[in-house]
Amino acid sequence: MTARGAIAGMLGGLGCHLGLYLIGWFVNGKFASYQLLEFNPFIWAILVSGLLSYLASFKQAIEKVEN
Repeated sequence: MTARGAIAGMLGGLGCHLGLYLIGWFVNGKFASYQLLEFNPFIWAILVSGLLSYLASFKQAIEKVEN
């Protein structure tokens, strides 16, 4: 894991989590989570965070090999 991957994962997970709560607020008219495919927003945030961390770290590793 690289620093770029860690930052991408944290920001992506935060964005996903907050986004699902904002959608829930607009859909339900109150502060509640939107259960996309019946999964808690925490689960989606973990998946997005892990995926972005891996992809950003992998991209940086490829850039180092090419140079």
